Amino acid sequence: MVVGYRTMMLLIAFVLTLPVLAQQQYTVPQDALDHSKISKLRYIPKCDVAALSALIPDAKGPPVVLWEKQSLVTLPISLPAVGSYEITIAHLAGGRYAPLIIKTPDGQKITTQRVNGDVLVQLTTFQTDLIPGHNFELAIQPTISQSPIALMYIQTHIKRFDPVNAACWKVGSLEQSAEKTIQHLGLNQADAFDIPNTFESVRAIASQPGRVMMPAGQTVCAMTYFYNDLAFTGYSFSLKTNTSADVYVNGKCVSSLTSVQEKRQIQLPWNRIKRGVNRLVVMMPSESASDSERWFEFSASDAKHTRFFSSIPHAVDPRKNNTDWPRVSIQNNDVRAILPLPDTQKGFYRSIRFEWAGQIEQLSVGDTQLLASLHQDHSPTGLDYATGTAEEFFEPIGFDEVSAGESFMKLGVGLLQKPMDHEYFFGAAYWPIRFFDWQTDVQSDKVTFTQHGESPTGHAYRYVKALQLTDSPKGLVIEHQLTNTGKKRIVTNHYNHNFIRINNTDIDKRYRVDFPYSPQTLNNVRSRMKLNKNQVTPLGNGTIFTPMTGFADVSDSHLTVTHLPSDTKLHIRSDQPMIRFWFFASDRVICPEMFTHIDLPP
Repeated sequence: MVVGYRTMMLLIAFVLTLPVLAQQQYTVPQDALDHSKISKLRYIPKCDVAALSALIPDAKGPPVVLWEKQSLVTLPISLPAVGSYEITIAHLAGGRYAPLIIKTPDGQKITTQRVNGDVLVQLTTFQTDLIPGHNFELAIQPTISQSPIALMYIQTHIKRFDPVNAACWKVGSLEQSAEKTIQHLGLNQADAFDIPNTFESVRAIASQPGRVMMPAGQTVCAMTYFYNDLAFTGYSFSLKTNTSADVYVNGKCVSSLTSVQEKRQIQLPWNRIKRGVNRLVVMMPSESASDSERWFEFSASDAKHTRFFSSIPHAVDPRKNNTDWPRVSIQNNDVRAILPLPDTQKGFYRSIRFEWAGQIEQLSVGDTQLLASLHQDHSPTGLDYATGTAEEFFEPIGFDEVSAGESFMKLGVGLLQKPMDHEYFFGAAYWPIRFFDWQTDVQSDKVTFTQHGESPTGHAYRYVKALQLTDSPKGLVIEHQLTNTGKKRIVTNHYNHNFIRINNTDIDKRYRVDFPYSPQTLNNVRSRMKLNKNQVTPLGNGTIFTPMTGFADVSDSHLTVTHLPSDTKLHIRSDQPMIRFWFFASDRVICPEMFTHIDLPP
């Protein structure tokens, strides 16, 4: 079947319940959620904070969070990194406090131990795995109606770390101080990725595959890379060493060990990690030098799914930031466009979110410039470093059919690896297995791109996209033809991001978007945009993102972006009905996004 259309511009391991005698002095473990944090969690039922001695006479300890006659309490718990966690809940049991049922996100449940007699503090411990893409919520309810729920604290910690193979590292020595080494290697620079050519690969020891032996020298360093293919999920590492050491990630010192044989857990929240490649360095400064060999063991909470390597593959290398990407110019009278051409080695865009073909570097009518890149700087492997008419098949093909480690298909891009069993997220930098080739046909006023793709799941397609400049009216027509050549159905949604920036003017109330209907926003963006019947005006107060509703059929599949100072009007129309509409704007670009639904049987 062929579709054509046109657009214009957690697993439970064990449960352990222990009573704690009332005569003990109760303390809250470091980093646990105590009364001050539990009571401030979002969207929880109204609670009281009670003195422990008011609930257990003569007991000494921290206050307790109390819910009277609450049938269910749901608590959003932060598990910041991928891994296997041990969770301990300190709660009251005995007396009028009935056993609790604790449900985890996978639907399994733990029932705490019944206590006959006086009230005491009980510790209930269980294990669970963090599933990226899911919020971890504990649902707690009493086994007896009207029984109160009283919590002292909730403690979470990662149960297991696995060693990173020593062969993933390169090591070297520098006869200079630690301060000079930091400058020399750019350890304090966020965008420094290089490993010196003088650094040597490490040979793993069979009996201790995670131990990295360091060479002699004044200051010694071990360097590796790890790849972040998850979204909004942090990483947790563990370092053990026989001397002092500092750990650097992306230009920041994230941990310093000063004690011999000390073992330190290192937490990297998601907003401290780059999407894609990250550089990790263990530096042992000159003052740690001794007659004995220096070594360290580096472990990860999810070494099985975290990719480490000592040299960056070209396909994901952020250093390949060339400016001489292949491009082509087309023209129809005073309508002109410059298009980057797909190229695996030197292309303008070589990431995994947007189609490589059909992005427009410059589109102009006379002296009026219409489009721009999302970012001022350029990074070919950056997920959203796209430009102009960048398009995306939003939902991947076969993602839910494959297991972790297997490949799924992204139309217009290629085959990507599924890192774990979790929900797909368009903002994750999935590892590219193979990019599909593009064939290009260039005419004076038109460029046609053709791509064939197939996956091990039985999905296959042929995709033709043509960009044609027009003189009457002056503009651009993008035609798409997608043919299902495989054995399975193809279901996805397609849209053009429309990175619009007219005459290099920042996005604020100098722009207006007119709709043929009265749109309604689903997100609260009133402080950043003005909505007046069928008109939207960005206010320039920050980034705007919101889905919009109000459209009905194909007659609503058009809009007009006006640059008020020059009275330049950019009309955008699709010949297909919308399944979804998103509105995005930053200080650089304004992006009305019309989504087309695609459902192709084989």
